Amino acid sequence: MKPNRPFVLPILAWMAALLACALPLEFQPFVPATPLPSPDIQAAVVQTLTALAPLSPAETPIPVDVQSAVAQTLTALHPGETDTPLPSVTPSLTPTPLPVFSATPGLLLISVSVPTNCRSGPGKVYDYVGALLVGETTEVVGWEGQGEYWYVRNPDKPGGFCWVWGKYATLSGSPAGLPVLTPPPTPTPSPNFSIVSARLDHCVGWYISVKVKNTGTQPFESISVKVYDPAKDKTIGSAVYDSFEAWQGCIGGAPVPTLDSGQTGYVQSNDFSYDPSGHNLKITVTLCTADGGKGTCVSRSKTVKP
Repeated sequence: MKPNRPFVLPILAWMAALLACALPLEFQPFVPATPLPSPDIQAAVVQTLTALAPLSPAETPIPVDVQSAVAQTLTALHPGETDTPLPSVTPSLTPTPLPVFSATPGLLLISVSVPTNCRSGPGKVYDYVGALLVGETTEVVGWEGQGEYWYVRNPDKPGGFCWVWGKYATLSGSPAGLPVLTPPPTPTPSPNFSIVSARLDHCVGWYISVKVKNTGTQPFESISVKVYDPAKDKTIGSAVYDSFEAWQGCIGGAPVPTLDSGQTGYVQSNDFSYDPSGHNLKITVTLCTADGGKGTCVSRSKTVKP
């Protein structure tokens, strides 16, 4: 006999429904909806978008202050807050002043046609401190008021000054405006000279040729030379000459009667009777301020080995 089961399936379905109702439920958190902007905010946004939107060809363009429109929008979105306006930067250009150039007045220059001594004062009694040669120029910075001497920059000593005799001088312009200077006190005359060189020469016989330079403040008028040879214990002398030679050599050229301060000249000894080459010769030169070996005389010695 088969069992009777017509109610089994309905009962199982009912129990399954009860179990399902007993299961725990999972709830999603509630998210409130974002409120729509108020009508004032919507109107402000619309105004801003309208101001920024391109105009159609048929519309007449109206100037819009974009910064003002943005400020209105921000004020509407954040009531109660005050926006700090951005600083406006105005470029400031400061012009650089241009340099001012002033014309430099032309310098008054001096040149000479004959080499001219430059002295510490306007006259031969002053010390020799330089020379202005032919072809050279230098600046004139003053004068003594008569035009005989000019106070110039010393051509031989940068930064120094001296007086040039104006007899052979030519100026590049007018001396008007030059300061008149008071000459320094006249120095006490003091004759002096130096032996520049001495050498053995041979023309007809052997002799010593000496070059001298007047380094004092007085001119020399006469000269004499003596040569002593220790190997022979012999002195070769010379007469007193009242003039100087213009240069060295067998032909001395035109005589120079006076050796002024700063000038150079030459003189010769008497001839040797032999060749003194290789001997230590002592040379003594005497210069005097008057002819014939008179006046104030100064002597200098030098040893040479030709």
